[in-house]
Amino acid sequence: MATGRDTGLGLELVSTGISGLDKLLMGGFPRGALVLLAGNPGTGKSTIATKFLYDGAVRYNEPGIYVNFVETERDFVTHMAMLGMDLQRLREKNLFYYQEALTIVDEDALVAQLEKILQLVAETGAKRLVVDSVTAMLQIIRDRARIRELVQNFFVNGVKQMDVTTILIAEHPYGAKMVGYGIEEFIVDAVLILRFEIQQGKVKRIMELRKARWAPIRQAEVPFYIRPGVVVELSLPETPEEVPPLDLSRRFNVAAAISEFSKRAPVWTVKASLDSGGIGAAVFTVPRGAQVVLGHYPSLDSKHVIALISAALITKYKPKIVVMSAKSSPIALRNLVCCLLRLAYQDEERAEDEAERFFHVASFNPTAYTLTEMYDLIRTTLDMENPDIFILEGVDIIEQFAEPREYTEMVYNLMLRNKRRRVTSVYTFSSFTRDDLYRRMSASMADIAIYITEPHFLPEAVQAGQAYAVEFAGLFGRVEAKVVLNSSLLYQAGCIG
Repeated sequence: MATGRDTGLGLELVSTGISGLDKLLMGGFPRGALVLLAGNPGTGKSTIATKFLYDGAVRYNEPGIYVNFVETERDFVTHMAMLGMDLQRLREKNLFYYQEALTIVDEDALVAQLEKILQLVAETGAKRLVVDSVTAMLQIIRDRARIRELVQNFFVNGVKQMDVTTILIAEHPYGAKMVGYGIEEFIVDAVLILRFEIQQGKVKRIMELRKARWAPIRQAEVPFYIRPGVVVELSLPETPEEVPPLDLSRRFNVAAAISEFSKRAPVWTVKASLDSGGIGAAVFTVPRGAQVVLGHYPSLDSKHVIALISAALITKYKPKIVVMSAKSSPIALRNLVCCLLRLAYQDEERAEDEAERFFHVASFNPTAYTLTEMYDLIRTTLDMENPDIFILEGVDIIEQFAEPREYTEMVYNLMLRNKRRRVTSVYTFSSFTRDDLYRRMSASMADIAIYITEPHFLPEAVQAGQAYAVEFAGLFGRVEAKVVLNSSLLYQAGCIG
């Protein structure tokens, strides 16, 4: 069974257990490499090192050894199980070995422990090793020259020659410029430094790639997150060269969907040439994978717009729509869509069934997450649901709680990712004017921009309601339409209260 990737240069690379880190390091760590993983307390050093062992055992059947100078096996195994790593199961399969070294207090005992580890490596055929921490281990030795000798003999002349890929965990106190005794950085093949920053009361974890002898470091710092299941992953930027062109052969004809839905349920009336052959119909067309910025006057409730468009598209195309909202209740949005479908079909069972199958909504509080965590939340949801259409409601609210550059990076990467996956996406903003919307960086990155103006009451209309001017600027031109929302019908049907 192949356990590593050959680069073609005689260098076998083994997975780090973290897909984003593998990508940055051209595939992983070289077989037999010594890797220094340093960081402030609580940054995730033990978690990342354990993920390296766990991945090797589960995916590649490679035995691993964890030597711990600071934590009992019982506590360690319990903590890792909470993140989804069942080490006890691996131990029963002889794929995981734990060495407690809490009682080592002098050099003789330390040397005996290291010799025991080399023997265990030979007996078990272990391919991966973690020492937690090399800082605690070296504090036992007082003489600096002896420290260098011990490190050289055990790590460089010992486990490295046995082709055992080893992670050395080191403590990196706040404000320190040097890792450990300084010796460690020179003997290893790679140095990874972990730290965290507090942003608006939330923790943002950062990994610094300080050294990797076999790989060019193009991105020296990258945010990462820890959560159960995935355990650890990096938040890497998308690459534009991977994004395919828009699929113009598959389009959502919004004009046709609105027109057909209005005939079934006259909750809105469109005053423009949006017939199937008019210029409006051509412009009001959204290709698959297009990124759409939808701005609206603040007094307009965006969930009404989202629900009306979603219901119209579901009746015509049956796309799977996923909404993530920073402002609306999932229950309120789903009930509104379901009510509109009941009006269209005059069939409650069918409306419930299609709302369940084609419309999925979740909400989140942007003040509770860093942007890295928020991006991960959105990305994970999209991976699980695999929608045709994605709607992010309340992007302007997210913007209010974010640092401008990080916010722009998140929206830009989300748009690139969704284009690459051909997910048609809509990002809603509250904006007082059309020009304000178009000045936003998000609008300049999008393929299509829509703006809905301040409502005007039209009591003289055949169906009393509110009139909105809608401007649609996209790939096929620009057109303005007047849309009349029949709010009285929505009230009578119980869609809005």
